[in-house]
Amino acid sequence: GIIGTTALDFAFLKELNQWAKPGQAPFSIAHWMNDHSDSSWTYILVTEADLELTKPLLRMWFDVACMAVMQRDPDDPEARHAWLILDEVKTLGRLPSLPHVLDKGRKFKASVVLGFQAVSQLQSVYGRDDARSILQGVQNQFLFRMAEAESAEYASEILGEQEVEQASIGHSFGRNSEADRGSVNRALTRKRLVMPEEIRGLETLQAFMRLGRHPGVRVRFNVK
Repeated sequence: GIIGTTALDFAFLKELNQWAKPGQAPFSIAHWMNDHSDSSWTYILVTEADLELTKPLLRMWFDVACMAVMQRDPDDPEARHAWLILDEVKTLGRLPSLPHVLDKGRKFKASVVLGFQAVSQLQSVYGRDDARSILQGVQNQFLFRMAEAESAEYASEILGEQEVEQASIGHSFGRNSEADRGSVNRALTRKRLVMPEEIRGLETLQAFMRLGRHPGVRVRFNVK
C-alpha cells in the first residue's frame, strides 16, 4: 500500500544516524537548533548528481530548522545565534519558510546568508514580487561582478545615491568687452553612487559591500 511504499522510499533516512554514539539519541535538527550548549556547525552537502533526488529532503530540513528557530523564546538570554547559510539557493527550488525567516528571524537571533548569481534566478523561482521581498530582507550584501544587466542595475540601485553639486557657467556678450557678463549657477543633483557598468566590470575577488544603511564601498579579497 501507500504507507509501505513510502516507508521503503524513506528507509535510507535511518542511515543518517549511523554516526550516533552508543546510548546517544539520534540527531535531530530541531533539537540541535535550540541546544544552547552546542556551538557546533552542521553542513549538508550534496553532489550535482544527487541534487534532483534530494531537493525535497533538503527543503524539508530547511523548513524544520526555520520552524525550530521561530519556536524560541525571543527573550531567552542563553539562546545562541543561529546562522542559516544557503549557497546557490536557486537550485533548491522554492523554500516556503525563507521569506518568513528573513522577515522575522532577527527577533529570534537567526541570520540567513544567501548565495546566488543573478536576480533573475530568484525571480524564476519565487516570482518578481516575492523575490523583491527576499532581497529586501537581506540587510548586508556583498555584490560581486554581475554580467546580467538586470542584476547590475539592482546592485547599483541598492548601493544608493550621492548628492553632487554641479556648476553651470553662463556668459553674455555686450556691445563691448566692458559690457560682457559672466555667471556661475550651482545646483544640487543626485546620482548613483556606483553605476551598473562598474558592477559588470569588477575584477575577480572584487566586490561592493553594503552593510545596513551605510553607503556601499569597494572591497578586495585576498585569497592565498
